[in-house]
Amino acid sequence: MVGPGAFAALILMGMLAVVPLYTVPQLFSAFGDLPDIYLGPYSLALRRFSEHLLSYGVAIIGSFLFLIVLMRLSLPRLIGKIRNRLEAVQPWSSYRLYHGFRVFILLSLLLRVHPASQRLSVCLDSIETDNNAWLFWRLSITRQRLRDGSSSYAAFDQNFLRTKDAWYFSDIASAQGLEEGFAATASHLHEQLLAIFNRYSQILKWGLLIGSVGALVSLGLWHFVAINELRTGLLLFHSS
Repeated sequence: MVGPGAFAALILMGMLAVVPLYTVPQLFSAFGDLPDIYLGPYSLALRRFSEHLLSYGVAIIGSFLFLIVLMRLSLPRLIGKIRNRLEAVQPWSSYRLYHGFRVFILLSLLLRVHPASQRLSVCLDSIETDNNAWLFWRLSITRQRLRDGSSSYAAFDQNFLRTKDAWYFSDIASAQGLEEGFAATASHLHEQLLAIFNRYSQILKWGLLIGSVGALVSLGLWHFVAINELRTGLLLFHSS
């Protein structure tokens, strides 16, 4: 879905790489050693921009990639108070929503297979965490709340579920039973995940596309204005 936007962003990155490596050096060499006093504000700014790209471009891209990797690593590993705060924003909120859906669909299946012999806590024990520290942490909180006598609503509230989703689960479970509560809530979470995926993919696609095309057009106009300033400066230099 984000293909056109990602393609435009790659073109923009390529053009930004070309600016300090080719276009600006060629542009200023074509006009000789024109003194800075004859340069206009746009041509001076373009040269400074090229110098900054050459000096800090790799560091900026590296820092951006490092932040993406760090964010990706934090999803299954980061726990505690900081994680509780982060789960109010993306992508951590969607990560909780996704695993809430997984856990609830698994619990609905486990309760359906063993409705009489298995308690909820036993079903929770059978869920594999796959070395996922966050999932293990959330399951441990849920088990402890159940051992402390909390209701199923309280056990999952602000844990795998947001409060409004926990109320939805509580209403279904109270009216139709625990198994149906887990199944209906899993379906409810799945619908939310699809809506979030569609919304953010559209935002990302059009944001990248419009932003990249706008930046490319601005970069082209910037070069055009700078060339006109250099021409004017060259005329003034030779006429003085």
